Amino acid sequence: MSRPPPAPTLFRRAMAELLPEAPPHDRPVLVACSGGGDSVALALLLHRANYPIHLAHLHHGMRPAPEADGDQAFVRSLAARLGVPFHTARADIPTQAAATGDSPEMAARAARRAWLRQTAAAIRATAIATGHNADDQAETLLLRLARGTSPAGLAGIAPAARDPDGTLWLRPFLGIPRDTLRDWLRRHREPWREDATNADTFALRNRVRHEILPLLRDRLNPKIRDALLRLADLAAAESAALDALTAFAAAHPDAFQTFGWPDWPLAVRRRLALGTLRAGGRPETLAAVTDQIFQPLEKSFPIIGKNPENFPTIGKKVSNHWKNLWLFREGLSFAVEETRGHEKTPSAVYLSAKAVGDSPILFRRWRPGDAMRPLGLGGTKKLSDIFTDLKIPREVRGQVVVVEVAGQIAALPGWRVAEPFAVPTARSRSLRIAPA
Repeated sequence: MSRPPPAPTLFRRAMAELLPEAPPHDRPVLVACSGGGDSVALALLLHRANYPIHLAHLHHGMRPAPEADGDQAFVRSLAARLGVPFHTARADIPTQAAATGDSPEMAARAARRAWLRQTAAAIRATAIATGHNADDQAETLLLRLARGTSPAGLAGIAPAARDPDGTLWLRPFLGIPRDTLRDWLRRHREPWREDATNADTFALRNRVRHEILPLLRDRLNPKIRDALLRLADLAAAESAALDALTAFAAAHPDAFQTFGWPDWPLAVRRRLALGTLRAGGRPETLAAVTDQIFQPLEKSFPIIGKNPENFPTIGKKVSNHWKNLWLFREGLSFAVEETRGHEKTPSAVYLSAKAVGDSPILFRRWRPGDAMRPLGLGGTKKLSDIFTDLKIPREVRGQVVVVEVAGQIAALPGWRVAEPFAVPTARSRSLRIAPA
């Protein structure tokens, strides 16, 4: 069995991809250094490769003082030995976690990232480097799989990522196993600090590290870590391709018609929905988008209703209750407005607010077998027959949007209203639905 390349070789390859040109000395790499084996190896390898570095250590105030103070002193001593600047600060994570309701681990991560960004900005750092390794990547994928994730989530931790404020994060060890880094440190007689809490299986990640991954390795696949890393690599590439395809589709609404697609692929619509929600300040995950928007409508159109807790709302507020909601297809959206009475106009449909009540309003495609009770007909009629009466070409019928309320077809916008949902008088409360 061939031995894997040594840590310095793997590190140099990764850094050559992440930073093809070494940064100038006045734009150093800020190394997040806890004192653990991964971050110590990162600092040493960067320094030996002649990268300009500063070391940064945040004292979280979570562990017993002798241990946490010892970590801080160790990193300070390492920076002095390497002859590089050292930055440190103290945080009160227990108090922050109590104030926000986050777990101590999440509060610590948020505080650490915020402080590292602030420090990097102060020293004009080229990037912030962290010691996440191949085992961290495998653990992250298993955690995300267990909790539910998207193709983007399966990409795991990104080797390089840039925050909206421009901060660049580098993780050159993602392809290097934890044991490989420890072996290199031992061969060079380099000490590091062990955090005793890493052995505590109360934390989910530690449970995955000490129980789940060893079990999968022993009982299922001896190379489970490598398999998970391959999955992350494939998912990252395919997620990037889907992002590019979604951006192209948004800029070219008729793109898929060239290939005979009647509508955008579901994966593209989901990705566009997620992007729209995030742009509107809603940080929903793709899983939430799927659960709340697509699945209830048989993977067709989103749901909207008067109770904002029943649907993901974005867009401008139309009245005290209703809001715009993008339908995530070709820029189409509808505005629903409370008013009185109704008008005869091909660009809007009016429904009785009393008849709708608190029921959600669904916008979806017409499906064969759909039927409704058109106003004035006195009976039920199939939509396919109504299309024939209205002389709607067959090739266009697949694009028709119907309005459904409580399982009934309430209207064909611009053409027909169902009798149970018709506005009875000019003073009756009504809902005006029109393209926004």
